[in-house]
Amino acid sequence: MNKGSELFKKKLSEIPIKIKLKIYGGMLSESSERIEELENMRDKIKNWCDAYPVKIFPEPDFDKVRKVLEKNGMTLDAISASNMRYVLDGIKKILEEK
Repeated sequence: MNKGSELFKKKLSEIPIKIKLKIYGGMLSESSERIEELENMRDKIKNWCDAYPVKIFPEPDFDKVRKVLEKNGMTLDAISASNMRYVLDGIKKILEEK
């Protein structure tokens, strides 16, 4: 053990227990609040994941979709990319909420 860590331990041992408890209690409180925040974000994202069940919104016939889109000057890739941007923007918004 080096002299710096020995000095730190000595100084730490000199701090009254009430002050240590207040410091550690504050740290735990902040950690608990952050955990709750992250759990809320996770729950919002999970709810969004469950919002479009296949039973209600069945998967389309992508070959037919591609043909209809191409006939009208659009591509399935462009539509898919747009949808993914929308989803990712929504997730980003949830993660950036305060």
